[in-house]
Amino acid sequence: MRSKARGLKPSPSARFLIGWWSEAAAPDWRRARSGRESHKMAALGSPLGTLRGLLRELRHASAQAGRPYRDTPAYQHVISAFRAHRVTSEKLCRAQQELHFQAATYLCLLRSVREHLSLHQEYHGKGERSPEEVAGLVGFRLPQQPGGKGWDS
Repeated sequence: MRSKARGLKPSPSARFLIGWWSEAAAPDWRRARSGRESHKMAALGSPLGTLRGLLRELRHASAQAGRPYRDTPAYQHVISAFRAHRVTSEKLCRAQQELHFQAATYLCLLRSVREHLSLHQEYHGKGERSPEEVAGLVGFRLPQQPGGKGWDS
């Protein structure tokens, strides 16, 4: 970078776009990254989307229990935590990021458990099954025998 050779510091936006490596760095820009960029987390989506997903999963879980989901302690805790960590300015808040990450992890757990239970109910062993039922379970259809001359019926 020429600005570094002349003693000038690049602007923060230029640092983000081109990094801090020198001209002697690797020629392939995809392999040469600054230290800060290599430890970024994957995007989690918006906190509002995570909150809505959590409330949807809590609604599914409380429907099985037979009570309103708004009366559960989990609902009250999630709502109070998200209200307490609202961002009111452009300031970066580590606590809000940690809450969002934990909420997204918990959402993944709730969704995975619900999908696991539905798959288990659909495919768990019911004793001996007929060949037609097994074929239908995996998406096949047994051929129909036309029962004419030469066929054993």
